[in-house]
Amino acid sequence: MSRFRFVDTDAIPLSPSNAFRPPSSSPASSCSTKRVSQKQEDKENTPLEQPTKRPRVAKPCTPVTSSPVTSSHIPSPQWTSMSTEDLQKRLAHLKEVRMHSMEKRASIVCGDGIFDESSDYLKIEEQLCASRICAIEAELASRSSPSMPSSLSVPSDAIEVLDDDEFDMTIPDKDLLEMEIPATPSIPSTPHPWDDQVRHSLRHIFRLTDFRPDQLEAINATLSGRDVFCLMPTGGGKSLCYQLPATITKGHTDGLTVVISPLLALIHNQVKALLDKNIPTIAINGDMPEADRQYARSELCRRDMNVRLLYVTPEFVSKSRLAHTIFQHLYSKRRLARFVIDEAHCVDQWGHDFRPDYVRLDMLRKEYPDVPIMALTATARIDTVQDIQRRLGMRNALMLRQSFNRPNLTYRVCPKKRGGGTLDRIAAMIQEDHPNDCGIIYCLSRRDCENIASDLETKYGIRARHFHAGLNTQDKLRIQEGWEAGTFKVIVATIAFGMGIDKADVRFVIHHSMPKSLEGYYQETGRAGRDGKLSECTLFWSMEDSRKLESMINDAPDIPVEQKRLQCKTLYQVRQFCQSLTECRRTNILKYFGEHFDPKLCRSSCDNCQRTPAHLVDMTTMAKHLVSMVKLLSEQSTSSHYTRSYLMAVFRGSMKKDIKDNGHHHNLYHGRGAQYSDDEVMRLMDHLLTERVLTEFGKRVGFQRFPNYYIKLGPRASALLQGHLSIELDMPSKSGAAPAPRRARRSNASNSSDDLDLTHISLSPHKARPSDTRPPIQIAAMPMLGPAHT
Repeated sequence: MSRFRFVDTDAIPLSPSNAFRPPSSSPASSCSTKRVSQKQEDKENTPLEQPTKRPRVAKPCTPVTSSPVTSSHIPSPQWTSMSTEDLQKRLAHLKEVRMHSMEKRASIVCGDGIFDESSDYLKIEEQLCASRICAIEAELASRSSPSMPSSLSVPSDAIEVLDDDEFDMTIPDKDLLEMEIPATPSIPSTPHPWDDQVRHSLRHIFRLTDFRPDQLEAINATLSGRDVFCLMPTGGGKSLCYQLPATITKGHTDGLTVVISPLLALIHNQVKALLDKNIPTIAINGDMPEADRQYARSELCRRDMNVRLLYVTPEFVSKSRLAHTIFQHLYSKRRLARFVIDEAHCVDQWGHDFRPDYVRLDMLRKEYPDVPIMALTATARIDTVQDIQRRLGMRNALMLRQSFNRPNLTYRVCPKKRGGGTLDRIAAMIQEDHPNDCGIIYCLSRRDCENIASDLETKYGIRARHFHAGLNTQDKLRIQEGWEAGTFKVIVATIAFGMGIDKADVRFVIHHSMPKSLEGYYQETGRAGRDGKLSECTLFWSMEDSRKLESMINDAPDIPVEQKRLQCKTLYQVRQFCQSLTECRRTNILKYFGEHFDPKLCRSSCDNCQRTPAHLVDMTTMAKHLVSMVKLLSEQSTSSHYTRSYLMAVFRGSMKKDIKDNGHHHNLYHGRGAQYSDDEVMRLMDHLLTERVLTEFGKRVGFQRFPNYYIKLGPRASALLQGHLSIELDMPSKSGAAPAPRRARRSNASNSSDDLDLTHISLSPHKARPSDTRPPIQIAAMPMLGPAHT
C-alpha cells in the first residue's frame, strides 16, 4: 500500500494575515483582532493560508495520531502463512464490518437521539477491527515493499489485536464497558470534500489529535448545510463543533460564522482564544464606541472579507440596525456560512436562564432561510429541545445527544446549622481539602457575594473576589482574568458568572445557598472538573433559602402567573433533591433529564450512596395527626398564625407558658408526636411542606426587614386526610456524613455530624412538564471522561 497521497493545495483557505484589525488611531478598540507576522505565516502552513496556484504534489501522509507498532501489533503467524489474495479478502471484510458498525452506532446515538449501551459495544467492535486492519495492511505493505521499515502508524482508535481464534465479531462482554475507552473513531462513514481540511485544521490550528464523541458528526452536518442541535454536557467540546467549520472553505456553506452568545465575558474569552490560534475573529457589542462599530461594519462588508467568526449578543441581533445591515449584505453575497446559537436553553421561556431576545432569534430563519442554524446547550430536557427547535424554525435538524453524566464529579448536600456557621464550614473545607485549588462559591444575592468574599480574605486568609451582574464590564473582565490566571483561587459569584467558562482545573464548586432549579444546579456544578480529574460539588441548604427563593419568584413583577407556578414547581424539585437521604444524587439529577442511571455505578461518589442504608417508616398516620392539628387550630382562631417551631412544640406535648395561655395544651392532638425528636418532627413538617400538604406564608410585623413565616393547610391536605396520599420517611440508624474536611472523612467515613438536619422524600418527584412522556435513557456504565476540548 502506498505511503503517499496527493494533496490539493488549491483547496487551502485564506490566511489570517488580513484578519480584521482596528485603525491605528483606535488602539483600544473593543473590536477583538490580531495581526500575524509574515515570519509566523511562513513558519506554519495552516488551512487558513492564502491560496496559491501550484501544481499538485505528492506529500507523505501523516496520520492524525501515530504510534510505532510494537510486537503486539505484528500480524500473527497464521496471517503470515496466508496468501496475499486471502489477506486482501480478509482486509476488505474487516473494513466492511467496521463501516457497518460505525453506521449502525451513528443511527443509534445520533439519528434517534437515544444513548444506548449497544453503541459502546459497537465502538469496541470498531476498535478491534481498526487494529486488525492496521496489522494486515502492515503485512501486505511488507510483502509489496521489503525495504519498508517495520514501524508503522496505528489508527488512534485501534486497540490491541487479538489472534484469529480469540477474535469474535459478536457483542463483547458487558464488563468491557467498565474500562476507559478512547475517543469515538473519527473516520467518517462517507467521504466529504472537506475531510482533509477538517483533519488539518484539527491538528494544526486547534492542536488536537482526535474528536470527542459527536463532534465530527456535527461538523460534517453543518458543512453540508444542515441544521444541527448539540445537546452535550459541560466540557463535552461544543465550541469546536462550530469553530472548526468556520476555518473550512470547501463546505456547502462558506463565509462568516455568526455566533450568538449571552454573556460578554464569555464572548471575550472565546474571541481571545480564537485570535491566539490566528483565526480572524470580531466581536461587536453595545459597549463599543460608534467609530469602532462602523469600522467593524466596513471590514465585514469588504469585497475581500476574510473574517471567519463574528461574536454578538442576542440583544445586538434583535435590536441593532447594524446587525441587519451586515447580515443582509453578506447574505446577498452568499457569504453567511451559518448562525450558531450558543446556550440555546435561554430560548426556553419557562427555563432558568430565559432571555427574551433569544426568542426573537426566530427572525434569522425567516429573513435568511438558506443559512443553516446550529444550536448548542448543556442543559435541556428533550421536551425543551423540541420547543427550542420549533421556536428557532430549525428544519430536519441533526440531533446529537450525549449523556448528562459527569463521572468525575462527586455530589454532597449539607443542611445548614440553625445557628449559622456555614461560612466557617466552607472555609474549613477549602483550607483542609483544597488549599491550593481553584474553585467557585455560588451565592443567592450580590450582598452575600461581597460579604463572603471579603470575610474569606480577611478572616480566613483565602484569596477571593466577588462577581455579580452589578459590576461594570471592565471589572468583570478584570476579575475573571485574574481568577483564570491564578492571581486568586476562589471566586464568589451569583449565577451571572459561569456560563461558558473554559477553565479546566476548577476542583470544587460550593453552593452557599440552594439553587432555583436542578437545571441551574447541573450547569453550575458543571464548571468543575472539565479536565476530567476528580472534583467536588457541595450544596448547603435550608428551608430559609427555599422561602427566600419562593418569595423572589412570587414578588417578581411582569412575570405571568403560569411561569411563576412552573418556577415554584422546579424549586420544589430542588427541595426534594436536598431532603432526600437515600436516592443517589447522580441518579436523581440524571432522572430529571430523562436518563436512567444505575445507582450501583455511582461507586459512592455522592453522600447518599456513602450513608448507612436507611429504612422506610410509614408516617401517614402521624402526618394526618399533625395536619389535623393545624386544621383544628386554624378553625379555632382564624386571626391567629403559627410558626413551625410553635406547631412542633404543641405536637410534641410541650407545656410552655404560651401554649398553656392559648389553651392549646387541651388540643385533641397535643402530644401526639411525643415519641419523636425535634429533628424528626421538623423533617416530617418539611416533607409535608415540600409535598404542599402544608404551605408557608410570610407576614411582616411592624418595621421588620424580613417577614415571619407561618404554617397553614396546603392544596394537598385534603388528599392526605381522605386517604389518597401516603407519607414515608427515612429513619437512618446514624445521621449521614457531613462534608467534614477530606482528611476526617478518610479516617472515619461513617462519622456523623451532630448538626445535620436530615430529611427525606419518598414520593415520586414532580415532573417539570406533564407532556414529557418519553421513556428514560439507559446508561450501562460510567466511564471516566478525558479532558474537554474547546
